[in-house]
Amino acid sequence: MQSKFSIKSIIGIAVCSLLLLVSCKNEPVDDGVKPVVQPVNTLCFLPSDLKLTPIVNGSATLSWTPGNDEIQWEVCFGLMGFDVNTAASILCNTNSLLINNLDPTQNYQFYVKSHCTATLYTDWAYPYTYQAPNNACPPVTALNVRRDSMNGTIAFLSWTNGGTETSWEIQYAPAWFHIGTGTIVPATSNPFSLTGFDPTIEYDFFVRSNCAADGNGIWTGPFRLPVFSAPASSDYWPTALNNFWTYNQTGLTQSTGQKKISTMIAGSQPSYQFEPEDDGLAMGPFTKTLRKSNGDYFIKIADITYQLQGFNFTLSGFEYNTLKDYAAVNETWTTSATQNLTSNNPLIPTTTLNVTVDGTLVEKGISVTINGNTFTDVIHVKLMINQTSTVINNSYEDHYWFAKDRGPIKITSTGTGSSYTKEISTFNLY
Repeated sequence: MQSKFSIKSIIGIAVCSLLLLVSCKNEPVDDGVKPVVQPVNTLCFLPSDLKLTPIVNGSATLSWTPGNDEIQWEVCFGLMGFDVNTAASILCNTNSLLINNLDPTQNYQFYVKSHCTATLYTDWAYPYTYQAPNNACPPVTALNVRRDSMNGTIAFLSWTNGGTETSWEIQYAPAWFHIGTGTIVPATSNPFSLTGFDPTIEYDFFVRSNCAADGNGIWTGPFRLPVFSAPASSDYWPTALNNFWTYNQTGLTQSTGQKKISTMIAGSQPSYQFEPEDDGLAMGPFTKTLRKSNGDYFIKIADITYQLQGFNFTLSGFEYNTLKDYAAVNETWTTSATQNLTSNNPLIPTTTLNVTVDGTLVEKGISVTINGNTFTDVIHVKLMINQTSTVINNSYEDHYWFAKDRGPIKITSTGTGSSYTKEISTFNLY
């Protein structure tokens, strides 16, 4: 049913207070909860980009971007959770509105719809949500949500913590839901996974910090999870017996280096072992295996045994995620592990190293030219590797460039005691 077009001043939770129309001004804008793109009536377009200036002395200006050439807009607001379909509303002749009698400690939702003629108007645009800030519990940032690359019923979430909090709340529902009406689940880890989603439906997600006695932070979102799309066949490190890659090297004692797959280790997720490598560094040759799982590429370094000053030393191996070929640009991931350094020298105790490998997908879909050869569909990854103990503190920054259906075409490494570059010279793939 079409709303009545008269100004109303009603006190209560689902009200539009008496409003004063003003022109747009260059005022600082409170970002609040950002709306995402909403489907439109092709005959009358929704307003978009709703914004609210900071609440000062109980007043703030609501503004929006017109959908097209509409003649008026209908506005309604109330405390979060009010029913916009039964609340009073007001017609406006400009695309901004000065709103009085606001309480900055309360949460509000603001709605706007376009009127293109006397009888043609849109639905309400996705609301702008004002959330009262909680300075004692900062909001999370950099929210990211994705589906499992092979199973569209699973979603993976990650975010940047607002502070030192160790628990959060996640709110989600099919796209376009309003805060307070979604499913809320507690989370005690970041990243976090959820199951049971319909692969054919889009969902919106919000996350907020839970700071115990300091209360909750404001909701961050929405982040849109698209419908599931089975990944196209792609392989950024082809694995087959006898595949090999030869590299021109600088910063190492050998001028050339080779990676060759010599063994396949069978299993539900087969691993492929490379011939032992010797980069000319202090520890000597070592063996790596490559395992791939749904777009994740795991490198496992075997135990390394070497001699130093007449004594034998063994450094235990570990596995880390070196590439996520489905990740978005700037998406990050972390692998944590431990290594034990042992020796037959009775005066040297076993040393445990804590290892973290922080990965970042830096670039995707780029072209890289090496020695006159251009490789397309290249992914650039950065790995920050740290090994720490009471007596050891090593750090390395490695960069890999992976070309689709070709493998690693360039590798650089700088860090404790070493710095080198490898660039592809030849390769042979089966």
